[in-house]
This record gives sequence, C-alpha cells and structure tokens, in this order.
Amino acid sequence: MVRSLLAYLGHLSLTHNNKTQLFRCLGWIPVLFGAVAFGTLCLFSFTCHAIEYEGGDFRLGPWYYQDADDTCSLLPESIIDEDGTWTFVKGWTIVTSVIGGLWTIWLGLFNFVLRQISPELWNLANLSLSLFMTLSTGLLFLFLNSNACESDAVENLWGVQFQQDDCEMGMGAKANIAAVLCWAITGV
Repeated sequence: MVRSLLAYLGHLSLTHNNKTQLFRCLGWIPVLFGAVAFGTLCLFSFTCHAIEYEGGDFRLGPWYYQDADDTCSLLPESIIDEDGTWTFVKGWTIVTSVIGGLWTIWLGLFNFVLRQISPELWNLANLSLSLFMTLSTGLLFLFLNSNACESDAVENLWGVQFQQDDCEMGMGAKANIAAVLCWAITGV
C-alpha cells in the first residue's frame, strides 16, 4: 500500500498553471509576516506595555505610561527624567514605524509585480529591507537599558519608588521579540 501511494505521488507533477498558483499563494507569506511584524512593533512603540513594574501594577513605554485610570497616557516630559538612550528610542520608534509601515504596504502592493519583472531585484530589496527592519526593531530593546528602570526617572509618575529588580519586560517588549523574528522571516 505504501509503495502504491509513493508510486502515485511520484507520477503527480505540477503543471505550469499549478506552479503559478502555488507561487502566488506562497508570495503572500512575506506580506503576512510583514503585517504581523508591523503590528507587534507598534504594540511596543506606542502603548504603555514595554516595561512593567511590581508584577504589572505599573506600566511604561517609550511614549506612554499607565495613569491612575489604568489607561495609557502620553508621558509628561516635564515629570520624566529621560536619558539619552530613552530619547534615542523615542525617535527611533518613529523612524522604524514609518519605514516598517511603508515596507509592509510596499510588500502588499508590489510583491507580485516586481517578482514577475525582476526576481533578482525583488530578492535583493526584500532581503536588504527586511534585514534593516530586523536590526532597527532590535535596537528598540535599548529602552530596557535606559533609565526607565531607575526609580529616579519615573518616581514622579506614580509617587512610588522602585528597585531595579522590580522592572521587567512587559507584553510590548515580548511583542517586539515577535516583531524581530517576523521581520527576519519576511526576508527569507
């Protein structure tokens, strides 16, 4: 029975039409991974879920913090003592989000057109931009090394003093790990 199944499968061959349809279906994989990467990148960048303090009671992101109503509010710059790393990450979230959003749209619109015209150009563009996005998204983890985990920098937000050990990766930082992986897969 196994031999007859293998013999049957061996006689099957993909026609040109089937190969084209398979190629088109597989062409959506980078688009889907790019969209997931962009979404998870924005979860880290523009919410208050990048860092958690004291088991999730207090949350902070590069731009937002959890206020008394448990909603994400824009960080008041007059209260926060940002260091250079935090400021860099804030700027880099904008750069990475704009380029990532444009890259995701480009993937969706020109994926099949450019592949048909010049597969070599498509592969070069896809690989280089995906590598750039992978590294750019990875740079956002510098936020975890900023003074956001130091008590003096965020004490005025909640009126609570924290120890360095109270600071841990939040849901947004874990989503950023997924974004790095998805950008890398997009380039393959």
